Amino acid sequence: MTDSAHALSFHESTDVGRLDEQVWLLDVQDRVPGIQYLREWSRAALALRPGERVLDVGSGTGTEVLAAAEEVGPTGASVGIDPNAGMIELARERAANLVGAAAASAGHGSRPSAEGVEGEGIGFGGPVDFVTGSVYRLPFPDASFDAVRCERVYQHLQDPRAATAEIARVLRPGGRVALIDTDWYTTIVHPADPVILRALHDFMLAGVPNPAAGRRLRGQLATAGCVIDRITSAAGVWEPRQFRPPYAELARRAEAAGAISAAQREQFLADLDAGVAADDYHVSVTLVAVLAHKP
Repeated sequence: MTDSAHALSFHESTDVGRLDEQVWLLDVQDRVPGIQYLREWSRAALALRPGERVLDVGSGTGTEVLAAAEEVGPTGASVGIDPNAGMIELARERAANLVGAAAASAGHGSRPSAEGVEGEGIGFGGPVDFVTGSVYRLPFPDASFDAVRCERVYQHLQDPRAATAEIARVLRPGGRVALIDTDWYTTIVHPADPVILRALHDFMLAGVPNPAAGRRLRGQLATAGCVIDRITSAAGVWEPRQFRPPYAELARRAEAAGAISAAQREQFLADLDAGVAADDYHVSVTLVAVLAHKP
């Protein structure tokens, strides 16, 4: 997927030169309570069992692939797919490093590598694989997986219906799917001048193909023939260390594009900083999670 103005979620870019900032933001978001809550909810909802095969679409740094591998055990398989080859390489390295650290603490000298799901796996309970590929053309046969999860990918999709059809295709009958995504129209930023904030968000959302992704997940799954089982939502509430850097970058890009002036950028950041200093601030956005199954 191509680069965009969207400074709050770099994950859509396949630009290798931006990998560091993508990884930084994903690591920061891993610690956002609302995201943590919805991940725990989706894990419980999917209820993975030993021996099952699970796919994580848009696997990023691989954290949920490894978590799923622990649940499916040595007879199962956990696969992550991401369009960014650099992200796939990083996920494999992190997985191998974690396995190596676990082996060292257990007194083993060797450090496993991240082999494919058709090979030996990397030791997190069961075989793990990370694959470079697109949600529009999942490189797996029909009915390959017992469960599929996809988190904060739909906001970046030009054709979410086609993506959902692909997810349904690789899901076996009776298999479960959990989708999590953001509804950027619910963003709250305090304190901020409403005129400047509107200009910033208009600029940001112009680069997001599907900014209302969260509210549309249910319909996407229903259209693909899946049966909706449960749905929930949570506010992703950001702390200053999480929202200040990406909003500063967004403001920089907006100024460079002429969407706001230099004075407006300075005022926006000064207002944020003043709010933080006075402990009078709030930055959040709503995320939606949907569990469904293929009949």
